[in-house]
Amino acid sequence: MKKRVLQWLRALLQVVAIAVLTLVFALGIAFTLAWMRLIEKATIKDFLDVGLLAALVIGTFWYARRTEQIAEATADSVAEAIKQRYLATQPWVFPDLTIAGEYRLVTDAVPVKNIGKGPAIDLKVIISNENNPVDKRRIEQIQKDFKRGALTWANQSTGRSWPYLEPDDCELLKDDALQKAQQGQTGIIAVEYKDIHGRGILSGWAYRVEKGSEERMVLIPGEPIYPVVRAE
Repeated sequence: MKKRVLQWLRALLQVVAIAVLTLVFALGIAFTLAWMRLIEKATIKDFLDVGLLAALVIGTFWYARRTEQIAEATADSVAEAIKQRYLATQPWVFPDLTIAGEYRLVTDAVPVKNIGKGPAIDLKVIISNENNPVDKRRIEQIQKDFKRGALTWANQSTGRSWPYLEPDDCELLKDDALQKAQQGQTGIIAVEYKDIHGRGILSGWAYRVEKGSEERMVLIPGEPIYPVVRAE
């Protein structure tokens, strides 16, 4: 919303500047034509008036261009300030699929951690069993659909939800379907949540299930879903 307002203000200033310049230019042409009809009766003062008019047109053009540059710089400064404010309070929530450098067992509780700078609100964990290996193209499509508000999960299992998660804090995720995962199974553990500004955020991690030591099933991290933001 704020970005659209800034764009609207910039466009308005440009229109006003062009309108003023056009008006001055039109008046200048009209005055010049009228003056040319009286050229035979022109005096030094008339020539000075024309010179002043030309200077006014040039000055108006410079002012319009300068106003446009100031508007662009102001809009950029405001946009950067808004961006920095968001970054200063943005949560980043990820499932932690490793422990002390080792893969977690499918039977382990998976910590869901907030490694960002601000609290995460209204968290919802989605575990999606994928029929095919999760590659970058699949991740990019998920991010694109989330930003459009059109994200759906084909094979979603029941996930957990929490109302609030502070920075550097975590919650434990235990899911029956995940604990029964078979070798070769691929999926995504995604987390949907909001920041304190009400913006929706999605992040997570793709995984596949393989046999680890002692023939026990482990979760191997795949492609990450880096936080993608959807303005509410």
